[in-house]
Amino acid sequence: MRRIAAFLLILAAFSLQKLDAQQINYPIPLKEIADNARLGCFGGLDCIPSIQFPTMVPANVATYVQDDDMIMGVNIDGIQKAYPVNSLWFHEIANDNINSKYYAVCYCPLTRTAINVKTEKDGKRFELGVSGLLFNNNLIMYNRTNSVAPNYIFYPQMYFTAISGPEFGKQLELLPVTMSTWKAWKTLFPKTLVVGPQFYEVGSSYPYGDYRTNDRNFIFPQWVDPRRRAKELVFGVTSKNFKAKAYPFADMAPDAVINDVFDGEKVVIFFDEAAQLAIGFDPTSIQGHDILTFQLLSNATLNRFARDRETGSEWNIMGEAVSGPLAGQQLHQLERAYSGFWFAWAAYFKPIEIFSGSTTPVEDDGSPSNLPASFTLEQNYPNPFNPETLIRFYLPQRSKVKLEILSILGETVATLAVGEKAPGWHSVRWNPGNAPAGTYLYRLTAGNFSQIRKMVFLK
Repeated sequence: MRRIAAFLLILAAFSLQKLDAQQINYPIPLKEIADNARLGCFGGLDCIPSIQFPTMVPANVATYVQDDDMIMGVNIDGIQKAYPVNSLWFHEIANDNINSKYYAVCYCPLTRTAINVKTEKDGKRFELGVSGLLFNNNLIMYNRTNSVAPNYIFYPQMYFTAISGPEFGKQLELLPVTMSTWKAWKTLFPKTLVVGPQFYEVGSSYPYGDYRTNDRNFIFPQWVDPRRRAKELVFGVTSKNFKAKAYPFADMAPDAVINDVFDGEKVVIFFDEAAQLAIGFDPTSIQGHDILTFQLLSNATLNRFARDRETGSEWNIMGEAVSGPLAGQQLHQLERAYSGFWFAWAAYFKPIEIFSGSTTPVEDDGSPSNLPASFTLEQNYPNPFNPETLIRFYLPQRSKVKLEILSILGETVATLAVGEKAPGWHSVRWNPGNAPAGTYLYRLTAGNFSQIRKMVFLK
């Protein structure tokens, strides 16, 4: 078996050498690829067997799953499936489908990272398996259906881009997945299905000893960014440019809502410590609203977690509006955002930014009882500002709107919003870029209403 492991590693090296001649966002050095046969897996493809289309049972009969068990949850077409992590400790990948929509949930027990991959492309299905290789102590998957020796198609889980074979340089398409306690998931989705007992490791313990809690225990030598503890949990967000930002659990606890902008992309993060649930959304994904901003509700629960300032609608932690003008609307969940150990996020995405702002206060002036009675243009925040600022305005009725940035002489510098807008709060960010520092005006025109305010851009 060791000869087989060595042979497969040579084949992997043969394919991975192509990296030197290619230009991709995040090249993976060959020397940091390791064969986890050293863990007793004996190397080779599928040395850790994936789960294949497991039998599912309803939550109300799955008495073998404990409330504090962590699960990976998938929600497609109103059908939910849960995959207990203590099953994935021993399988790492589960190939499955809901309504003939095929996917693979992929979990790495060494980095505590979880993604969901769409396993259908151009009408053709494929399956993912465990390669037996690691990078930064993180799972490397392989395309079991389309890999032909020696051109195996390998994908580091946190990179989800082929680093070898005929798919080299192509990214897998990710789907939303949620990691939480079983108690939280079944509270949100009482009709969820869960992996049957044949794959549930009853009474099993974590197979890697004190690895999760010992910051010095790694399977292979590992660089650790010293700004945080190696095994500290963070929620990471990856931009389209393959930059990343980390939101440490410890800085968000116990419950939090974070409105943020990262690498030009707007995000909102909901976090519940008891549920061990962190989830990211695109706040610009609701039609008719440029952006929604959120605050944590007082006495927040999983099913009633946040309120948006623009309409006063209430939302559950899964990003669904449960009451108010937007009831029934669903925020788009970020596929490239998931929790994991700090060391892995920092090693994969150098240099990684760490969130250093503050969470949104509980129950501020976005509550329905405090909505303005007339058109309102708020003072920008922050002011003075650098590099960008937020401008909020309120419309008591649907209106044709124009929001402009003007020089101190009244010349138009930029137009931030134009067209018909729904009633409620609206938020627009302005980044002057290379514009000169100084005093600027911003003007809102809505029907017969017009108002101008001043702001100061610093450099």
